[in-house]
Amino acid sequence: MKLQQHHISTLFDQRYIDRGKAYFEEGLVEIISFQADKVTSRCAGTRLYRVELVMKDSQLTGQCTCPAFSDFGPCKHMAATAFAATVHTRDTYRPSAVYIARRDKFEALKRQLRRMTKAELIDIIAQHLGDDEELTNSILASEEERE
Repeated sequence: MKLQQHHISTLFDQRYIDRGKAYFEEGLVEIISFQADKVTSRCAGTRLYRVELVMKDSQLTGQCTCPAFSDFGPCKHMAATAFAATVHTRDTYRPSAVYIARRDKFEALKRQLRRMTKAELIDIIAQHLGDDEELTNSILASEEERE
């Protein structure tokens, strides 16, 4: 993907450009896939988010799994990915040690969750439902989608 500054300026509000550039400079992006018309990454924010940027007819679009994207559209994680993609082909960008540690911790957590029984998982989730409105809403939304 051949990204240029005007693509970034067109898709993102300045506040997301500034925060995205900071995330990029902190090494909080990992490029997963780099193709002629699409870049996929993971970006560390409050959590690890999956980001996809697509170039179609010289227009940059995309999506992110963060809550801000679903509420407001193009986000800082997408902007960070765009900055990483601009230098990716020069092979000069690498995720930071901070990002790698967060990613590895997340992967270890997923492995642990896969080993747990359904009953154990339900108990853990139930213990935290009252403390985490986002988790509660996510569970309720997934139930609504199944109906």
